[in-house]
Amino acid sequence: MSEFQRLINSPNRIQLFDIQPVQKLNILTNGICKAKFVSPLMFKNMKTNFSLLFYMKKPKNYQSGPAPIYMRVTVNGKRSETTTGRECLPSRWNAQAGRANGTKEDIKTFNAYLDDLRKKVYEAHRQLTEADALITAETIRNKFQGKTEKPRSLIDIFKEHNKKVEALLEIPLKLTT
Repeated sequence: MSEFQRLINSPNRIQLFDIQPVQKLNILTNGICKAKFVSPLMFKNMKTNFSLLFYMKKPKNYQSGPAPIYMRVTVNGKRSETTTGRECLPSRWNAQAGRANGTKEDIKTFNAYLDDLRKKVYEAHRQLTEADALITAETIRNKFQGKTEKPRSLIDIFKEHNKKVEALLEIPLKLTT
């Protein structure tokens, strides 16, 4: 017999309205329900699977010459891609290493640029982790690119809404509206 059943059947029943809500939940679920309650906030503190990949993406109408190099950030299976702003010849690109092959000065500077991008992305990930922020592929990419979401006030939201309503109604709204 579970503790809950004993409490209900005992002559000295506990009045549940005298107990705090958390204690009520513990008494009611003790021995019956083994489920754990998980809030979305708990996920942001959990360890995330994070990876970074540099890859060559040839355009559909590619004939010859250098092709653009892209950077893909993956967090828990969700991808976010952005261009590196650099190009490389397909014959020089090593897909497994995510780098260009060669010993010439231009190849060395190209690989150094990719290493610098890698350091910046890992730094953005570290900053988000320290700030205890939600870590997604998009937030890492936005942090890396320096994009921040500016906070909006309630008044700004209402002004934007009123402009949309005025455009739909084609009648200017008065201040009292």
